[in-house]
Amino acid sequence: MKKITVALTLILMIALSACADKGAEEALVIQDEIPSSETTQSLKYTITFAMPDSAIQATAATPADKVWYEAADGSYCIITEITPQSDAASVIRDMTGFAPEELDIIRSQRLSMPEYRFRWVSEGEKGLEVCSGAVLEDTDYCYSIQFRAAEDCAKDCRDIRDDVLSSFSLFYDEGY
Repeated sequence: MKKITVALTLILMIALSACADKGAEEALVIQDEIPSSETTQSLKYTITFAMPDSAIQATAATPADKVWYEAADGSYCIITEITPQSDAASVIRDMTGFAPEELDIIRSQRLSMPEYRFRWVSEGEKGLEVCSGAVLEDTDYCYSIQFRAAEDCAKDCRDIRDDVLSSFSLFYDEGY
């Protein structure tokens, strides 16, 4: 009887120790599968551009919202937006009202990111607007800027538009 009790105790100890090891391995596997938030999200940048002297900010700057800047005389406006998605086609469609295939888009690279530049005409509150835009796309965000000028002011605003769009860039404050 003693031999059976010792044998059963040994079998029970081996079985319990095997379960304990298996549980530790499972916990390790589960822990290894949890992604770190630092590795799954890219950095969110701030949009920068050469602000014309005649422009004033019309809305407060808040992340992921549209920010409007307008000329004091109402001849043009500049709109920046950070969109939490990396689908430039959707951003272009939302911005212009046109599918990307309907626009002549110039594709290039800026800051090691895909950049898309395009122009379109839109109906504004005061009539037709001649519009130009650019979108930078990273893995988690699209950064966009658009310049809209009233049709009768578009030629006079050409230099301002070119300065704004050519200076369109991104900035990340590293806290130094």
